[in-house]
Amino acid sequence: MCSYNALNGVPTCANKMLNTILRERWNFSGYVTGDSGAVEDIYAQHKYARDSVSATCSAMSDGGCDVCSGHVYHDSLVKAVTTEACMANSTMLRALRRTLKLRFELGLFDPADEATNPLWHVSSDEVQTPASQATNLLASLEAMVLLKNDGDVLPLKRGGAKLLVVGPHATAQSALVGNYLGVICPSAAQNMNDFSCVVSPASAMGSYAANVTVVAGSGVTEPTAGGIDAAVAAASESDVDAVVLMLGIDEKVEAESHDRSAIDLPQCQHDLAKAVAAAAAKSGKPVVVVLLNGGMVAIAEEKADANIAAIVEAMYPGFLGGVAIAKTLFGENDHLGGKLPWTIYESHFVDSVKMSEMGMVPDGKSFEGRTYKYYTGVPIYPAFFGLSLTKFTLSVGDAPRQESPSATAHSFTVVVKNEGAVAGDEVVFAFFTPPKTALSGFANSAHLKRQLWGFERVHLDPGASAAVTFALDAATQLRVVSDAGDYVSLQGDWDISFDNGNGASVRKTVHVGGAEEGSATIVERFPGARV
Repeated sequence: MCSYNALNGVPTCANKMLNTILRERWNFSGYVTGDSGAVEDIYAQHKYARDSVSATCSAMSDGGCDVCSGHVYHDSLVKAVTTEACMANSTMLRALRRTLKLRFELGLFDPADEATNPLWHVSSDEVQTPASQATNLLASLEAMVLLKNDGDVLPLKRGGAKLLVVGPHATAQSALVGNYLGVICPSAAQNMNDFSCVVSPASAMGSYAANVTVVAGSGVTEPTAGGIDAAVAAASESDVDAVVLMLGIDEKVEAESHDRSAIDLPQCQHDLAKAVAAAAAKSGKPVVVVLLNGGMVAIAEEKADANIAAIVEAMYPGFLGGVAIAKTLFGENDHLGGKLPWTIYESHFVDSVKMSEMGMVPDGKSFEGRTYKYYTGVPIYPAFFGLSLTKFTLSVGDAPRQESPSATAHSFTVVVKNEGAVAGDEVVFAFFTPPKTALSGFANSAHLKRQLWGFERVHLDPGASAAVTFALDAATQLRVVSDAGDYVSLQGDWDISFDNGNGASVRKTVHVGGAEEGSATIVERFPGARV
């Protein structure tokens, strides 16, 4: 699929590299389709072509974009071949041949009998089978990220506990599953907006607590009249044993074509969390925050609040997400061990970022860099962070010294051991930091803190251990010269580290030899130079 973006000033769907690299060098034999609206963007947004006809010719001839997900080819293809004659008829036939070829390979023109095309005869009984639901639940359980657990407040007491669930996502259903989905709840009407069969977090918690009281407290982005007062009053009740704050965002805040200009948790929820946590603390009730969100939200206040004992990042956890949240809070998630897939920045981070500029490295002024690779500020929580209810240790053997002028394969075996008293999951991350160099064109490498090149997840019972192997090959270690695009091998000591995002870390060194430390050997020229 060619996207809306441009590469070296040329819209991707009209870029000749789709032919020269994708097809000629990589021998791709399938068809290329534009993302929805991407061919239209060639003229409407990028202004690379003057109109839809010339955009059609550029996309199909230059880029080899066979399918237009949109209206442009439908409206302009015939005119491009006939009236305007900016494209040969054979080019159109080539695109047709590629798309039909795949359809034949998929069997779409074969008889529709069950023996030839069994996928046309899948029964509705195959939907929501016990096996598929178990897989769904496991994915949600593994995705939970424990960010804070002061005083080991988690897991919560099961059985006779009386629970207060507060927040705009206490009874969430549609927010659990995010977007880009079909019919969730089976019904004769096949209503895509029916989420009645999705178990909300509060309902799922009812399986573990004697009584569950729900108070919204606020909306997602706006306060509700008397909401905080009602939540504070409920949190002050003497018969409440624990408080769970279900906070976060939803499609009102983030969605395709609805980008955020702020990354902070909405202020009304900050206010709600602070007030409820303070009220609960007066009578010694533990407070847990659970977050629902697709993109990260800044939660500096909740992290720093001594009255909030635990924070769980659930993201949009899916159809059985409410069940997974409840299992995590009450100690029935043996697969708890998820890690953050992003850096959680302070809310003011967006003020230093011009979204029209794609630079990654810090500028030495107000911009502190982007992502875990280059960010020099202090995050609220770093990428890959995640706590556990048990304790894991890591150990690794030595790597051989390599004197070749280009990096060759190194194999590392990391032993993970569960030293704690409960079962859990652990993720081992492999990072490298290349040797520093004064060569021009390596600004990104000079600022690179570390780069992920592998990870493995293991599930371990108490006292058990497992060995995971990482192979660092030559292709992984290649760097790009930013001003030329060439792949090069940097000579010198590469710092290799393995850690679990929670303090356990081991480091090794791989030496790539050469005539001069800090020098570079060109391994592959950037192919675009010859397009």
